[in-house]
Amino acid sequence: MNVAIMNHPDARKYDFRSLRMNSCTSFGIQLTEEISDRWKGLTGVGLFELAYGLSETHTADTMIDPNAVKFGTMRKPIKGTEIKR
Repeated sequence: MNVAIMNHPDARKYDFRSLRMNSCTSFGIQLTEEISDRWKGLTGVGLFELAYGLSETHTADTMIDPNAVKFGTMRKPIKGTEIKR
């Protein structure tokens, strides 16, 4: 959805200054640092994945600390979640 907003021809006509933090969950594509940087160029706020999960579970298996975003990883399992390789 964020990529669709960025690709919309009128996206730059909107004022995003009220946006303070933009966390998301992604489905269909991986959120990359390049997408986050592009979003920040449009809105002034970086974009990061707060949680990762599977539809087979409950869509939030891991959480990311907004102050320690590391693209390409989903960080720590939430309490009560066991993840195996």
